[in-house]
Amino acid sequence: MKNKKLRVLSISVLACLLLLTMIGVSGFAAQKQEDNEAFADVIQANELRFKAVEIPAEALQQQIQLQKRGRNAGPDAKLSKTELTQAAKNAAESVTVDLSDYFSENLAAKYQSVRNAKFQSLNMTDATVGSGMVESHLISTENVSDTQKNVKAKFVKWDARIYDCNDGKYMVTLIFSRDTLTTVTELEDGVWKTVGYHDDFLEFIPDSYDPVMGVFDSYEQALTCVQNLDVEAENPFS
Repeated sequence: MKNKKLRVLSISVLACLLLLTMIGVSGFAAQKQEDNEAFADVIQANELRFKAVEIPAEALQQQIQLQKRGRNAGPDAKLSKTELTQAAKNAAESVTVDLSDYFSENLAAKYQSVRNAKFQSLNMTDATVGSGMVESHLISTENVSDTQKNVKAKFVKWDARIYDCNDGKYMVTLIFSRDTLTTVTELEDGVWKTVGYHDDFLEFIPDSYDPVMGVFDSYEQALTCVQNLDVEAENPFS
């Protein structure tokens, strides 16, 4: 009888231990999923922040063609600087960038103000026509509260630009940087929105990397180069 009671007790203890283990594993899995969701939202926020000050190459290419058709110019005709600037403004306005999707109200307003100022006084001698990230690695997360989380990650960003060489030529450059960044996030409507940043470490391209992708006779040729860039293959940090 005594052995039977000990056996029942042992089974009960094992069952409790198994239950506690399952609860622990379940809690760990839920926390990992939440951290991954926060990281994904941080990636989206960074991509959106880059796009906010970019003139998309494809949209700009289309606007240049519209400008030419508007004055019955041939396909090889070049736009004046005024016409090119107007085409760039139209291209920027044709793209919807809703910063409030992944940023707090204050930060969204700040970046929207930067976007507005950039396109109100647009300078096409040095224009970003492509940007994004080619690498993103989650390093760690810190739960500040149930609705606040710090996300530390490493990102490799790329930035494609077209420079007016002032001699009828246009130069395309592709710049990379690697940033270790801590993003302060807050949960709002199911999204971990970015409310602030802490720059931990920023690395620029190595000296051996050549950022010049080519020099072209027309802006359209330069844009075509940007659209055909293989940024992953060019990444000097890979």
